[in-house]
Amino acid sequence: MAHLSIRDWNEDDRPREKLISSGAEACSNAELLAILINNGSKGKSAVELARELLDKCDNNLLCLVNKHLQEIQSINGFGPAKACVIKAAAELGRRIRLCNQPNLPVVLSSADVARVMDFLNQVSHEEFWVLFCNVAGKLIDKRMISKGTANKTFVDYKDIVSLAIMLKASRIILCHNHPAGTLRPSPEDIRLTNDIKQICKLLDIDLPEHVIIAGGKYFSFCDEGLI
Repeated sequence: MAHLSIRDWNEDDRPREKLISSGAEACSNAELLAILINNGSKGKSAVELARELLDKCDNNLLCLVNKHLQEIQSINGFGPAKACVIKAAAELGRRIRLCNQPNLPVVLSSADVARVMDFLNQVSHEEFWVLFCNVAGKLIDKRMISKGTANKTFVDYKDIVSLAIMLKASRIILCHNHPAGTLRPSPEDIRLTNDIKQICKLLDIDLPEHVIIAGGKYFSFCDEGLI
């Protein structure tokens, strides 16, 4: 039997063929989702359903994994089975991350933060990171939220909140660097910290610290009574 080209495959099967021939990393988010949900519904292919689901989330995977089952099922073509597959895949991804990070430290002081984030002393542009911890201060994960220029970066509060919810963090710690070497926080740094703290209060998430790293030293909002 002659081998069918990808053009001859049913659209629901094409992402599988792409994964087989080129690897999972070659697949788009929509194609990977299409493989998970397996088949289409009511005249729509699995790929079309996946694209529609991503459109509802503005193509933000964090938004997708934080959706409740009922929200996913409200999208035409998604029943309980497809919605459960999406939620199960998201939870497996979370558990895999935890398995890969069994020896993450406890972060209870500004010195702990400075030690964990010391690599920022070597970065020539601003990076804004968030450390996500459990109630005991054990580091669950740390993520770079944004990367900027030599003296400025943009921080999206929604990304921080979405990650905290997804990771089930009880507390978060903010950290960024000042490549120019100035330790003192700018008015924008202070405003941003206060804004994020207010949002965290609404979600019952503790924000005990914001550390600025510069020139081999660090500035602690907590130690200086600014948070």
